[in-house]
Amino acid sequence: GDLPSWVEPGASLCYRSMSTGKTMEVIVEKVSKVKQEVKIVFANSRETWKIIPFAMIGGRGSPLLGPWTSMSVQGPELEHGPAPNPEHAAAGPVVDLEGEEKGKRARSRSPRKKGGA
Repeated sequence: GDLPSWVEPGASLCYRSMSTGKTMEVIVEKVSKVKQEVKIVFANSRETWKIIPFAMIGGRGSPLLGPWTSMSVQGPELEHGPAPNPEHAAAGPVVDLEGEEKGKRARSRSPRKKGGA
């Protein structure tokens, strides 16, 4: 009955609703080792809460899918499957850096042209 490391109080997790099939952000409010259950509240309505037994979280049909941070990147693309996303995430910052460097080089060149003219 051990919990995944990402199930801890204050953590934002992905919760898949059994009834609607939608994935929503939830926050872990309490982890009770005595009762072997986790209390979650929904990020968009903190009054709404659910109790999930430890046994359910470890199982295959767990409503908790993992940390929200990694899932939230996918957002609406969830239906299309997560495959393309990691590539975009990895390529993004690299391209930006190159762009900035090119920009800096171009900028550093232009004053010299003006100076030489």
